Amino acid sequence: MNLKKIAAAFVAVSLLVGCGLESQGSQAISDSSRVDQIVVGTTTREEVRASLGEPEARWQEFGTENWSYRFQQESMNAAMFIPVAQMVAGRMHVDFVNMIVSFNQAGVVTQVVRTCSRSSGGMLTGDTLETVAC
Repeated sequence: MNLKKIAAAFVAVSLLVGCGLESQGSQAISDSSRVDQIVVGTTTREEVRASLGEPEARWQEFGTENWSYRFQQESMNAAMFIPVAQMVAGRMHVDFVNMIVSFNQAGVVTQVVRTCSRSSGGMLTGDTLETVAC
């Protein structure tokens, strides 16, 4: 009976620790409701800045101004606490969101490109990077 309680406590703590996250970049781009408010042909540079914040990078190309945003979030896999399982499931997952917003010379959005991916892996399975739904 005590062994069952210890095992249950271990699983609960492992799951809670697995929820610990570290993130970098503009978290706003991971929020679909904010991104969906950016309308090509209507939304202005100032509205994008107010919604998403300052871009990580800016550049001009063929008369178009481009703003780049990125967000990265790391989470530990609960399997990392189970020695054999961590070899297959891996220790961490890293979710990436990248977004480029393009503006015409009048400062109106002409294009929005957003991609999402996840990196994970274990010692036996190797690292993987897959495209996931945003």
